[in-house]
Amino acid sequence: MLRSVAVLLWLACCLIARQESLAAGDGPEVKAGLTVRNAVGQPDRPHVSARALMISANACMIDKKWEEAIEVYKKVLKADSENDRATFGWGTALIELKRYKEALKILEPLLAKCPDDAALKNNIAWICVSSTDPAVRNVEKATKLARQAILDKPGDQDVWSTLAETHYAAGRYELALRASRIAVQLAQEQSPSRVWAFWDIFRRCSRAVDAEKGKAPVQ
Repeated sequence: MLRSVAVLLWLACCLIARQESLAAGDGPEVKAGLTVRNAVGQPDRPHVSARALMISANACMIDKKWEEAIEVYKKVLKADSENDRATFGWGTALIELKRYKEALKILEPLLAKCPDDAALKNNIAWICVSSTDPAVRNVEKATKLARQAILDKPGDQDVWSTLAETHYAAGRYELALRASRIAVQLAQEQSPSRVWAFWDIFRRCSRAVDAEKGKAPVQ
């Protein structure tokens, strides 16, 4: 099953956070992660640092344990209410659970605080184009945010894929095809093992363009 664009961006942040944690001398990463992970659902342990909790939450994200990740991110925020990474991770886990309305409530205030964050713009764009809730779905808003994210990170295949999804949802199939083609090309150049993740949107866009030209029905 294809991973969403949102979590792929978050996993990159996880790796950065882990590297910083190790560089700061926080001790063996795996040991710290396991110690805190075992505390999920247990009474709060004030001696556990917010940084150690972040390692555990990130591990849950990598393991696709979204509910566990949310609980740990909440613990991080209880210890450090200004931890933007924890807020971002919480919102991302909600996206993976398709709890888009909740995710939007978490991430939009963060965007107001961090208006230049491309990953955050991308995730909110993904929410707005993926949700079927009329109170949340907003394709034009999604397109605007995805375009802004591309200006910040023009070489990011995930952001181009999100833009393709927004154009596709709006029926702008030619634009969607162009964006999806760029996403595939960037993936081929930067991470060949992930190219498969972008073929779905590329094929849907190709079929839609062909249908507009009378070659085939849109599926």
